[in-house]
Amino acid sequence: MMSPPISFAAKASADPQVMLRILGLFAQRYRVPRYVSAVKVGEALHISLEVDELSEEAAEILCWKMQQIVSVRQAEWAVMTNVTRLLVGVGGAA
Repeated sequence: MMSPPISFAAKASADPQVMLRILGLFAQRYRVPRYVSAVKVGEALHISLEVDELSEEAAEILCWKMQQIVSVRQAEWAVMTNVTRLLVGVGGAA
């Protein structure tokens, strides 16, 4: 049985390299996100990703590694239920 998708959300400074650094974390685990979104809001970048077939332990490690990136201000993950997407920075959620 496949595990449910994991959703990641990060809020970072609008640094041109931050998306590459975050995607690089998934590449190191040979994972291609099924969904990636980045929206620049002022001087911040709001990033959302969804990944299939990832354990909760791996999600926790990836989230911790995201938080270690200098430009990242906040990162979180959640197991997706139904088709809900985790959005950071919308409606003051971040």
